[in-house]
Amino acid sequence: MWEKRYNLLHPERTGSNIRKYKDHQLRKLINVATLLDQGGKISQIAGLDTGEMEKRTKALSETLSASEASLLYIEELVRSMKEMDENRFERVFSKCVLRYGLEDTFVEVIYPFLSRVGIMWCSDEILPAHEHFITSLIKQKLFTAADGRGHSEEFDSTWLLAMPHGEYHEIGLLLGHYLIRNNDHRSIYLGQDVPYMNLKPTAELSGATHFLTLIIKRREPEWITMYLKELERDFPNVELFVAIKEGMVDERQHPSINFLHDINQLMRHI
Repeated sequence: MWEKRYNLLHPERTGSNIRKYKDHQLRKLINVATLLDQGGKISQIAGLDTGEMEKRTKALSETLSASEASLLYIEELVRSMKEMDENRFERVFSKCVLRYGLEDTFVEVIYPFLSRVGIMWCSDEILPAHEHFITSLIKQKLFTAADGRGHSEEFDSTWLLAMPHGEYHEIGLLLGHYLIRNNDHRSIYLGQDVPYMNLKPTAELSGATHFLTLIIKRREPEWITMYLKELERDFPNVELFVAIKEGMVDERQHPSINFLHDINQLMRHI
């Protein structure tokens, strides 16, 4: 309807008459949707040239509430990912830190953005290269932020962080690493693909009071159940936290494990 009534887009078409939209058209649609969400009328928005549309969208970030602005920043991060534009990413990240502070930038903007990336990747809206590009930038920020918290000799608890063998998407664990340190706890970060046999000696050596892991990869329910039972058996005096998608395991069978389904649940425990 926007094509026909307002001459808003001019997509190419395949031989079978299927529309093909290019990246600059996607950017235009994102700007149009943002302005519409703020009460604009499509008849007026469609008459704006690209420069004016982007100017108005950018100006919104200075007047919106924190929650409204976060959606706008997420759209800008999507754009920086699709264009593989590191400079744009740095500008958006800096604006977020100035507005929210570092911790809330990760919680209110980066975390929901990564959820969006996961959906886009699963629906083939982006290439694996796009996901690798943007997560590498975010991982750099998380490592720097965690390192910036220093290594205090006094801490409330010691968290051991590790992902099971075969798990490589560690950015969620890195976010936990930063948040734990930022809330004055000690974090021992082992990262991705850690053999199970390494966990117990590391926990004993470090005096771990808490253990956090993420199960992201789709696995057989039997494997997950066995892994969780081993944790319960081998760490009876350690508080266990497992971030996992709802429905992947019967959580009622593991009453001694704290299951996490979003970042706010982890924040409440920290």
